[in-house]
Amino acid sequence: MGITDESIEAFKRARRLNSDDPFPYFKLAEYYLRMNNREKALYCIKESIGKSVYLLGQLQLEAASRLKDGENSITGKDILSIKRIVETMEEPRAILLESLKLLRKICKTNGEYKDEINSLISRYPHTVQLQVALGKYYEEQRDWNSALSIWERIIREHPRNLDAIKGLALVYEMKGD
Repeated sequence: MGITDESIEAFKRARRLNSDDPFPYFKLAEYYLRMNNREKALYCIKESIGKSVYLLGQLQLEAASRLKDGENSITGKDILSIKRIVETMEEPRAILLESLKLLRKICKTNGEYKDEINSLISRYPHTVQLQVALGKYYEEQRDWNSALSIWERIIREHPRNLDAIKGLALVYEMKGD
């Protein structure tokens, strides 16, 4: 089932009404890519990524404040509240990951994709998913030294990040270390 003009107008209205929601931007990017309008697709997908990053950051701050508020004694209510926040994070996280996949399709060349990811990392330097995307890009390009640098940086900042741990293991295996 394709996207109709009516559904595109609905996504445009949704975007105007709730400009913090990444989903309409994602759907519009898909549509514009299908219509071979790369410029609009690229704009919308970068907006989708930015909105997803923003929402995830807001939710992380809210969870951290709940932990800090109950610093001396975390109650069952605090834990339930944090659990709901974490569950709420799943949707923007999924949209972010799908947006990164779509960005890859929108970009004409590997170099363009790398440049877009680096630009996003410079705008959102604390978003580990963007750094992981760059690490995976370097793996695909078999640029093991660049991948190693990315994975080591992620692990320094996020020692339990599974993507980075797996990436580091792959790099060591491929380099014979």
